[in-house]
Amino acid sequence: MEISLLGFLLGLLLMAIPVYIIYAMDLRRMRRFMVSLVKMVAMVVLTGGATYLLVRWNSVVLNILAGIVMAVASAALTIRQANLRVARLLLPVASGLVVASFVVGLYVLFLVVGLKNPFDARFFIPVFGWLTGCSISLNANALHAYYMGLHHHNQLYYYLLGNGSTHREAVNYFVRRSFQAALNPLMKQMSGLVFATAPVLMLALVMGGTDILTAMALQILFFLMVVSASLVSLFLTMLMGRRYSFDAYEKLRPVAKTVATDPQPPISTPDADSSASLSEPLHTDVGSQPQES
Repeated sequence: MEISLLGFLLGLLLMAIPVYIIYAMDLRRMRRFMVSLVKMVAMVVLTGGATYLLVRWNSVVLNILAGIVMAVASAALTIRQANLRVARLLLPVASGLVVASFVVGLYVLFLVVGLKNPFDARFFIPVFGWLTGCSISLNANALHAYYMGLHHHNQLYYYLLGNGSTHREAVNYFVRRSFQAALNPLMKQMSGLVFATAPVLMLALVMGGTDILTAMALQILFFLMVVSASLVSLFLTMLMGRRYSFDAYEKLRPVAKTVATDPQPPISTPDADSSASLSEPLHTDVGSQPQES
């Protein structure tokens, strides 16, 4: 399927509908809408141009380097979305994502799809981009639940260590919570997947010339591929992150962007004391209370 320049220009006329609605109803969102539109166009041009060059060159080395770059970028976005420090966790998150995406992606392309050259840019780049991009939200929820749980409930962690538990046993509770945080929204979305994401991919495959049954099979396989790669990358991130997230004394290092501080006790003032309830006793010390006659 191809589109002509005239057809593309006619399609751009659809932008007049949201612009007119924003202007006519005085929604005060015109600037934000135009900025978002420019960002979207810039990202499409950037990714499309890079994909065009990779497909045209079709070099195995360049394809692998592009896959690593996509994994590192996705890892940085994952950490930022989880509200954690990128410098502290970039290496374990990126390493887990690279290994998981390569293993699952090559497994699907070589064994499931049956390609003789799984590093062909026409298949390797879209599949690798699909894996790294769809893992961002899932892994971000899991990492946020894991590290925020260790930060806000560190008494449980130190209690387990103090009672003879190993470091692995002490963090197992938080690891389970992180996987629950990753799977719970995913399971809620599975029922609505057919009405949300599936039509886009299936219709794109059908419009590209794929028959209906093959498009259905690929939709199911792509979903399982994303879930498997996300969970494997999360497991590897947890495994490798222990070296970077804990010091030699098994104490959690600061990984959050902003660490909440304990609130300071309020300063007592004469006005505050005078505003106290009259029903409360002024003397709380038993020895200083007047004795009844």
